[in-house]
Amino acid sequence: MATLIVGAGATVQGTIGFGQALVAAPLLLLVDPRLVPGPFTVAAAALNLLMLSRDRGHADHVGLPWAIAGLFPGTLIAAVALAVLSDGALAATGAVIVLVAVALSVGGLSVATSRGSLAVAGVVSGFMSTTAGIGGPPIALVYQRAGGPALRATLARFFVVSATISLLALIPAGRLGAAELAAGTSMVPGAIGGFLLAGALQGRFDPHHTRTAVLVISATSALLVLLRSA
Repeated sequence: MATLIVGAGATVQGTIGFGQALVAAPLLLLVDPRLVPGPFTVAAAALNLLMLSRDRGHADHVGLPWAIAGLFPGTLIAAVALAVLSDGALAATGAVIVLVAVALSVGGLSVATSRGSLAVAGVVSGFMSTTAGIGGPPIALVYQRAGGPALRATLARFFVVSATISLLALIPAGRLGAAELAAGTSMVPGAIGGFLLAGALQGRFDPHHTRTAVLVISATSALLVLLRSA
């Protein structure tokens, strides 16, 4: 079940550039809270490496370093939070993060692409990625005006660095050990399958309809996670 969920999220991200975490993370929390963030981040890293190999050009090499710089303080804050949060509190936190991300997307928040906005987006993304496996929305909001190839290429580079930093932070926080690595590796075939399917489907989906489906699934799953946590 977890592998299929990761595959569905990978198909969405491989098609539009982001969205794997919004689809997969809340559903994985329903399957087993221990799958997020550690194991899911392992599987997500595999997908991001595949996307990086495919979407080589058109990346924003000027602004991206500012977003990456913001990852470090955001991840450090998240590591401290992970050390003190229980699995139940972590699941609830992830669900709230999903709902906030969905609300920002639905609200059509417009953020100018500048060094300051990219750095802030990096901080927020680092925290969200490490605590809940969901780091895409903040940086995607800043780059929402970029074209499809530029968006996919830029986000692929950002997500590879983000996943690496998050995984390193999860180890001392006690959230990434042998069991988590094994669980994450077992979901990698889903990421590969979703990536290949996205390649075949790219250009055939209406981006508006895909975005709407992502938001509906994400919000519904997050609400279910909150109800179960309560």
